Amino acid sequence: MYRESEVAFEEDEESGGPSGRVSQFEGAVVAVGALGVVESLELRIVPSFQVEQCKYRNIQLPTGPNLQTIFEDLMLSAYSVSLFTIWAPGPSVTLSSVWAKHNINGTHAPITKGCESKLLGSDLLQDDIHMGEWGDPSVCTQGGRGAWNVKLSHFLPNALAADGNEVQSEYFVSLSSVGSAMSAMQVAMSTMLPELRGTLRTCEIRIVEADRHWLSPCFRRECVAFHFTWHLPRLLQEGALLPDQTLPLILNALEIIETTLAPFDMLPHWGKVFVTPPDSLRRSYAKNLPAFNLLMRHSDPYGKFRNDFITSYLADNVPLRELRDETEL
Repeated sequence: MYRESEVAFEEDEESGGPSGRVSQFEGAVVAVGALGVVESLELRIVPSFQVEQCKYRNIQLPTGPNLQTIFEDLMLSAYSVSLFTIWAPGPSVTLSSVWAKHNINGTHAPITKGCESKLLGSDLLQDDIHMGEWGDPSVCTQGGRGAWNVKLSHFLPNALAADGNEVQSEYFVSLSSVGSAMSAMQVAMSTMLPELRGTLRTCEIRIVEADRHWLSPCFRRECVAFHFTWHLPRLLQEGALLPDQTLPLILNALEIIETTLAPFDMLPHWGKVFVTPPDSLRRSYAKNLPAFNLLMRHSDPYGKFRNDFITSYLADNVPLRELRDETEL
C-alpha cells in the first residue's frame, strides 16, 4: 500500500528528481501496471456542488502571437472548459464547440459566473449538441444546472457514448507554450484533414493541473492536453472481417502530430496510442526513472508484472532477483 505520508526518497536539488524523502505514493500513482495490481483506493473528497454547463458553436481562435492570451482567458472563464475541433483548414483554429462548466456553489474552488449569452461572438446554445458532427446529442450531458457528478462528465452515465470502433491518443504540452503549439498544429492538421475525414472524430483540448507524480506528463508543469478520438471502421464482406487500412493512416498522422508538438516538450498519454520511441521518452523522464526503478524492484523484485513495454520504456539494466520457488511470492 502506498500512502501520501510514506517516505521513500529525498528530492535531489540538482536534478529535480526524487532521491530520498519523497512519498512512494508520488511514484505509484502513474505506474502503467509496473508495481502490481491496484486492489483498493482511498479518495480525498470535497462537498457536493452544483455545476452549470454552457455550450457554444463555431468559435474562431486566430493563430499568431495573441493566441496564448486568448486561450488562457477562455480556459479560465469557467471551472472546466473543453474545446473541440477537427482542425478545419484556415488561418484560425475553428472550434466546432466549446463546453464550459461553471462551479455554482462549491467551496473547494472559486465560484464562476455561470453561462454568458455570448462567448467570443458565439451565442449560447439552447439546443443540446454532441461534440462531434457524427454523434447523437441524446447521449451527452445537457446544458443547464445540475449535480457535479452529472454535469462534469460529457456523457450520461447510462448512455452508449461510442460504437466501440475507436482508438484514442492524447498529447500534453506546457501551458506556457500552447499558443505556439496550437498555431503549429493548425498548419500541420490542415494539410492532413482531407485524408483523415471520417477517421478523426474530434480533438478535445483542455487544461490539466501540475502534479508531483513521477511518470506523469504534467510532472511539475501546468499542461494542455490534445485528445484525439479516431474511428476504425469494421468492414465486413460475406461475414468476414476485411483488413483495415485506417490504422496505418492513423499511425502516420500520429508521427506528424508528435513531430509538430515535439518543440513544445510534448509527452504522450501512457495508456493511449502513440508512436514515440522508447529512447525519447527515457530522456524526457530521465530525472525520475532511477527512483521509479528502485520502486519497481521494491514492489516487484521478480519482475512478475513486467512486459516488453515496461522493459523497453521504463526498466533499467539491473538484474532482477531470481525466483527459486513460487512460494516466495
